[in-house]
Amino acid sequence: MGLWSLYFLGKLALHLQDIISMDWRINLALALFVLVPLWRWLSISRHFIALPIGVALLYSESHLPPFNRVIAEFGAISQFDSHYLLELAGRFVSPIAILGIFLAAVAYWMLSCKLRMGSFALLGILLLPLHSYWLQTVQHPEVEPSLQQVTVRDLQSPSTQLSTFFSDERLRQTRFEAPLTDEPEFDIVLLHICSLAWDDLDALGLSQAPLFQRAQIQLAAFNSAASYSGPAAIRLMRASCGQLPHEDLYSPANSQCLLMQQLTQNGFQSHIALNHSGEFGGFLNDLVRYGGSSASLLETKGLTQSMRQFDGDPIYSDLAVLQKWAGQIGPQPEALYYNTTSLHDGNRLLAKPRLSSIESYPLRVQQLLEDLGGFIKTMEARPRPAVVVLIPEHGAALRGDEQQIAGLREIPTPSISLVPVMVFLTGLPPTASPLALTEPTSYLALSDLLARFVKQSPFAADAPALSSYVDKLPRTRYVAENNGTVVMRGRTGFMLRDPSGHWEALTSGLGKRTTINADPAESATTAP
Repeated sequence: MGLWSLYFLGKLALHLQDIISMDWRINLALALFVLVPLWRWLSISRHFIALPIGVALLYSESHLPPFNRVIAEFGAISQFDSHYLLELAGRFVSPIAILGIFLAAVAYWMLSCKLRMGSFALLGILLLPLHSYWLQTVQHPEVEPSLQQVTVRDLQSPSTQLSTFFSDERLRQTRFEAPLTDEPEFDIVLLHICSLAWDDLDALGLSQAPLFQRAQIQLAAFNSAASYSGPAAIRLMRASCGQLPHEDLYSPANSQCLLMQQLTQNGFQSHIALNHSGEFGGFLNDLVRYGGSSASLLETKGLTQSMRQFDGDPIYSDLAVLQKWAGQIGPQPEALYYNTTSLHDGNRLLAKPRLSSIESYPLRVQQLLEDLGGFIKTMEARPRPAVVVLIPEHGAALRGDEQQIAGLREIPTPSISLVPVMVFLTGLPPTASPLALTEPTSYLALSDLLARFVKQSPFAADAPALSSYVDKLPRTRYVAENNGTVVMRGRTGFMLRDPSGHWEALTSGLGKRTTINADPAESATTAP
């Protein structure tokens, strides 16, 4: 087998560390192809055939984005500046990894002088099914449901469960009713933040940040259902209807699903503000085309620049952009959608350009929280109260996991899509701590909450207790997607469907926030 035994043994080592997922059947077929004796010229020729197959197989077994997605996104990747490309290269191939490969090659060479390494490689491949069985029944027994736990839904295949979920979601919709008064007497601000999940905050020790304690309401188990900005923004803009499959986000939407249009029809003048150009990945275009937003865009020219984006474009100070909007108060209640990329991977601080984006992330989070705190103070000083919603798009994948390096978000795991959603009511006195809703929720719950605020203002003298506003908000089973990859929660744990359609138990990237609602049965979709 020659050097092919090094190839297979190396892959087995990576598989045991859960860095790749080997398919024993395909690898056995490839091993037999390079092992079976042939005439000399055929033996040499087959290596030229096997080499590209081996490279393609290794890539497919890795947890890197599918190759067709890399090709599709090549235009976007080509816009990354050189600093970010070098940083990404360092994450994929670290000096320690290079040293490990070198030492492994030396050890292989020494052992191959006395042992038939091909036999060990072949034996390892044949033992892979036994290893998979041990993982499922011994190391992770929780993926096997007990007879007492099984329900009719659990007996369905994961694909059927997913199909049923989306069928049920198509029937759900928030109905905005006319305000009890002539028109709303408050503003609504949606602060859509790129790259901030509970897991990132836990890693930094900031899950109890002072800003969060100032919120009146917290949706503690909110699923953003996405791991990239464009889909997350469209989902928020379509929050008034149930969760759509990823591919349906790029189809025309029912006007009754469009949150900003619903607010406009109920007396709010809508606006859009960004601290970036919105050009990368067609973000602003998607917001308008698929999110149904026709609001005017706030001009940012001349504002303070705080950092440089991963593609070289300027990023403006969050506080500067938000205060410019706040300073233009008009006579009509306003609804603002604000998007910030201050925490996006690859950004560089102007004051500390030598820091990698991973190194600067804690500094950028602190600055963002300070800026948002300053904005809340500004809103409190305005004559008209406001409902300010802090809602991240997705996490930063700051810690990475066994399947994805830091910053990679191809698999929308709970550590990436469980995000902190905070609601600040600037016209009301602060509470001792936020009213936390720990049931699994998503965008429909937020839309429903805003509809309740619109119908009966929380700032009115006869407003009911805040607990009545969050009572029986629609719950949503955990399903998160990214262009062919799906993560779904079942009764016995999380399941992953890869782009090929194969389902398997998800055992990494869970984060500790999945225990907020420990019973997955509670994640089943319920009517609002």
